[in-house]
Amino acid sequence: MPPAPFDLVEMEANETLPRTYTRDELLDYLEQCRQKYQETISTLTTEQAYRLCQFPWGEIPYGELFIYTLRHVQEHAAQLHLFLGQQARKSMGDM
Repeated sequence: MPPAPFDLVEMEANETLPRTYTRDELLDYLEQCRQKYQETISTLTTEQAYRLCQFPWGEIPYGELFIYTLRHVQEHAAQLHLFLGQQARKSMGDM
């Protein structure tokens, strides 16, 4: 579960988005995530990396889940980069 003030939102049917978070809240959350990820990776044993994690769509080794998550975050970062670039061009056109 994410720390306060964040909510776990899976975007199911009829679910509303949470409020817009402040820049400081997002930066604090990013730092917490970085620390947790670094701590988890630095203490990961071989046995833990091979432990299977089960999901409705199948199972995957815990270590492979890290790679999957990294790719997923990269995808969202690219989407955000694209969106911000589009917004910057729009605002430059207003000048």
